[in-house]
Amino acid sequence: MKIDDFYSTITRSNLSGVSLAAGSLKRETIEEVYGSPEEFLERYSSFQKRYINLLKTGQIDPSKIGRVNIDTLIAGGKIDLNILSEEAAEQMRRVYSTEVLRLPELFNRARTSKYKTHLFKRL
Repeated sequence: MKIDDFYSTITRSNLSGVSLAAGSLKRETIEEVYGSPEEFLERYSSFQKRYINLLKTGQIDPSKIGRVNIDTLIAGGKIDLNILSEEAAEQMRRVYSTEVLRLPELFNRARTSKYKTHLFKRL
């Protein structure tokens, strides 16, 4: 899935919950994790600015440096972590998963939800 498509996928108006391997989350929980669309877009915008800064400071994979037109990449607005150096790309993946998508918090809530459901079933 492309990074740009993620938020529109999880915030469709008919979303009633998200099923994960660890359990299910209600729409309210998802909104608590991700915040408003504006908040999500602000986090994404910050991520995009970091990416552009890495491009401008030359954090590009040496094998791709001759084939990359930085101005075109920036003007196009697409994010391609594959052109970054290995270290920069890994850093951006971590930032995206923890700060933009907030996956650790999402998975933690899914585990908590499953655990609570399991406890109530036993009572």
